Amino acid sequence: VGLDTYPARAARVFLIRDCRGSGCELLGELYRLSMEKRLRVRISRDPIEPDLLDGLFLTESRVAFLIAREEECIYPHQRICMRRFLDASAMRELRETLNHDERMCRAMLGSAIEELAAVRETHFKLEAIYADTMDFPKKEAFTKKFCNQLFHLQNP
Repeated sequence: VGLDTYPARAARVFLIRDCRGSGCELLGELYRLSMEKRLRVRISRDPIEPDLLDGLFLTESRVAFLIAREEECIYPHQRICMRRFLDASAMRELRETLNHDERMCRAMLGSAIEELAAVRETHFKLEAIYADTMDFPKKEAFTKKFCNQLFHLQNP
């Protein structure tokens, strides 16, 4: 799940199509330069690897840079494809390993999403049991009385 806060507020949006982590490198460098020039900037972090950035918003110029796929952005935007900046020949000997790693990453992420869906389902089943057994008016009355006593809003 992603929020559209940056592109919704931006005058210009740049979607970065990542290639082998180079998009994070670009955002990291943009952030470093923004700090060096004392620009006001907001960042968002990668949910899987929080040390990496996946979005940057320059608040004064209202320019947003986001690592995202084309279909994830409904706002007018320009694309930056990071593949053109990589030396494919230098990566040739690593291609098989990198492809394997990316397949494993997708598989593990897919499995984690499936597990979270199962947890969600179990959570709602438990919540249904809880809701059926809870006396909500009694709970609200207790809560109000407790808070009043705790904060001395009325004499006990």
